Formats: sequence, C-alpha cells, structure tokens
Amino acid sequence: MRAAIRQSRRVISGFYQPRIGAMGVIALAGLLAECPGQEQPLRTAAEVLRLSATEARQSRDVRLRGVVTFTWHTGTTEFTLEDATGAVWCPAIALPFNCRVGSEVEIEGRTEAGFLGPFVKADTVRSLGVRALPPPPRSTFEELLTAQLHGRRVEISGIIRGQRVNPEFGLDWLALEIATGGGRITVNVTHEATGHPELVDAMVRIRGVNLHGTDAQQQAFLPMINAHTLADIEVITPATARPFEQEPTPLASLMRSASVAGAGHRLRARGVVTFVGQGDSFYFQDESRGIQVFLREAPRPVVGEAVDVVGFPEPGAFSPLLRDAEWRPTGG
Repeated sequence: MRAAIRQSRRVISGFYQPRIGAMGVIALAGLLAECPGQEQPLRTAAEVLRLSATEARQSRDVRLRGVVTFTWHTGTTEFTLEDATGAVWCPAIALPFNCRVGSEVEIEGRTEAGFLGPFVKADTVRSLGVRALPPPPRSTFEELLTAQLHGRRVEISGIIRGQRVNPEFGLDWLALEIATGGGRITVNVTHEATGHPELVDAMVRIRGVNLHGTDAQQQAFLPMINAHTLADIEVITPATARPFEQEPTPLASLMRSASVAGAGHRLRARGVVTFVGQGDSFYFQDESRGIQVFLREAPRPVVGEAVDVVGFPEPGAFSPLLRDAEWRPTGG
C-alpha cells in the first residue's frame, strides 16, 4: 500500500505533487476554462455595447477585429472601429504606420464607461490590411440623436447652409452646416483643409461617422457627422452659381416655393433696412411686407439703406424670416 502511494506521488521541497497523465491534463484544462476567474475577452462590438456602466468600469478585456471608420488624422488620434455587430469609440492612441480610414485592424484593450455608453481604451492596435467600409444606413436627424447610432457610419441628406475652416480645437478642417429637415447638423470633413463656398445651398448626400457632443450644461446630445474627405460628399443638386443675380422674390412670397426642388434653397430679396438691433440680425421691408434677417457674418447694414439679401427662408414665430443670409447694397 505504501509503495503504491509512493509510486503515485513525489515530494518536491516538502510539498506533494501528484503525477497527472494525458487525460488528467485535459480534465484540468476543462476545469480551468470553466473557472469564473478566467474570463474570456469580449470579441465583438455588440458584446462591449451590451455592458452596463458598472460592468464597463470593471476594465473587461477586449479583443476586437474590424475596420477603422474615423480618425482625426494619422499618428496619435482617437478613432472608431466597426465590425458586423456595431461600432465602438476608442480614445487617442498611436496608430500603426499608414493606418487610416478603411484599414482593417485588431485591437486589444479594456472597457471603460462613457457618458453615452461603454468604449474601449485600446492598448495595442495591429494593422491587418485594407477593407471596404461598411454600408451606412440612411438616417434621420431624430435617429442620429439616439445613443444607438453613436460611433456608427451613417448617411444623411440635406442642404448645406454654411461652411468654414478652422472651427475648433485648433485643427484645420472643413466644417459644414447641414439642414436636414429635422434639424441642423455639423459635418466635419476631417481631411479637407480648404474652404468650399461653392457648396453652400447645394443639396448633398453625406456619409460619415456619427459622434455626439453636448451643450454647455452637458444635457443635450448634439449629433456631429465626421466625414473623411470630399469623396464622402455627393452633390445631388448643385448650388446656384450667382445667387445675387436671381430674380428678387417678394417678401410676402418667401414661403411659397414654385417647385419641390426649390424648397429649402436660398432666395434673393430686395428692400430697405428699417431696424438694426444688437447681434447678427436686422429688419427690412419691400412693398409687400417686412421681415427679420439673420446674417451668417457681420457687418450689418444701416437703417434706410436699400439692400439685396440672399438667404434661406424659414417660418418664424409670427412671420417668415431669412437665415444664414448675406447682403449687398442695391446696385452694388
């Protein structure tokens, strides 16, 4: 009996170590796999997004494979990764050389809880090649407000109401203001540093990644689309080349578009300035009525000046108005 015991175990440094055969190794591996302490990494965006805030704060291990759909620039930057199940946002990290929008990557990292849901703090990013971007769903303004589309590549349509370069953060990119029908959306063309005033008043279709901002009180989620280049912008109806050469529209007829195609596009009106207050607006009138004008940029005209105004008609509280407008002295 004692011999049998001696044959089944040996003593190392005062501790018994049992001998384990091949079947024992397999059984032990199975037990370790079932051990609750050996948690498997999350492998899809959907698994990450299903986490509660409490679970995301536990720094769960993540290993995701997908395509990069957004970066501010190459090098060290935040980015979004999308797979077949969803999309996750990742804070700034040094990306591999030549890694950009359209690159297929594998990331390893850990979960964290964000204001709009879980995100992934990547520790490593490995480039695997190039892959086609996922087809974007057509989305309304109301749908873009939901957290479900945060970080997703989407498609929107609307009329460009304004454009500027160098908007915020000290980076150089083209920012467009789009009227979608449900509301206004800022579109950042992150890899385009040149202004494009010829796009103002064009009806466009834009593809990009939906990321949310908040207002000054951290209350409202404001959708912001991040396109990569001008190739992500498809012009459906071009803007009028010389808007100040259009036939003037009587102010009483601003909201009576002659065609469906003309609805929402800017018009030219002519009148005399009757009041200039504080801020970016003034009032003027023609023979039919008077309205308020909101300027895109200063300066403002003076009372009594005859002006031509080009702007976008909108319904106001008591009367129509022109917004995102420009003006010139009549005959100027």
